Amino acid sequence: MSVNRATTRLDVVSPCIEVSDLRHVYKDGHMALDGVNLTCETGVYGLLGPNGAGKSTLMRILCTLIRPTEGSVELCGYDVTKQQREVRRLLGYLPQDFGGWRSHRVIEVVDTLAQLSGLFSRKVRRPRVEHVIEQVGLADVAYRKVKQLSGGMVRRLGVAQALVHEPRILV
Repeated sequence: MSVNRATTRLDVVSPCIEVSDLRHVYKDGHMALDGVNLTCETGVYGLLGPNGAGKSTLMRILCTLIRPTEGSVELCGYDVTKQQREVRRLLGYLPQDFGGWRSHRVIEVVDTLAQLSGLFSRKVRRPRVEHVIEQVGLADVAYRKVKQLSGGMVRRLGVAQALVHEPRILV
């Protein structure tokens, strides 16, 4: 697995990612990560490697979806295993598969995920939800169910939910 740093700079991305001696072994004994060390300063990065190299496992650990077997991971100084709430507020995550929301309306999906990211006040959240839906070009279909959207629209919905709470780090 290798990390390539792009020269492009985005204001949305302002991470401080520190990974030290990271190891992850799945319950079946498969070792996905073994001694990974990584430091990412502000910028845009790409994680490259063959299938099975541990890219998705690393992303899932960064996003607090799974816990590492050993090692430490910090995002902007927050420990991903001990300070999950703080990490999740910093983080926008766009998973490969955005299933599970097919029977919900676009606006409901973005609104619910905004709440889960810490935007609890409806007065603050609702305008932000509507704005990000418009930004990704889904305003005309905001009240359609996800199952009625094209594949490209579903990808844009994923981008909207990842950006709705204005994260410092986008994965």
